[in-house]
Amino acid sequence: MIVADLVHLAEQSAPSPALRKAVDFLRWAGDQPSLPEGRIEIDGENAYALVQSYETLREGDWVFEGHQRYLDL
Repeated sequence: MIVADLVHLAEQSAPSPALRKAVDFLRWAGDQPSLPEGRIEIDGENAYALVQSYETLREGDWVFEGHQRYLDL
């Protein structure tokens, strides 16, 4: 698990082209007022953003997720 802000992410993870592009996208997206929901291509299947909205669950109703191929940033 990597726990870092965007400034320190590169120091705590192995740099890869897809990770660099994803971090650049997150820096850019942080300056946007909003993004449309859906998939946004960053680097094909190597890096993409899924913009989603949902209703926050109450404690005890949480559902955990796992990934085998991709990671969430």
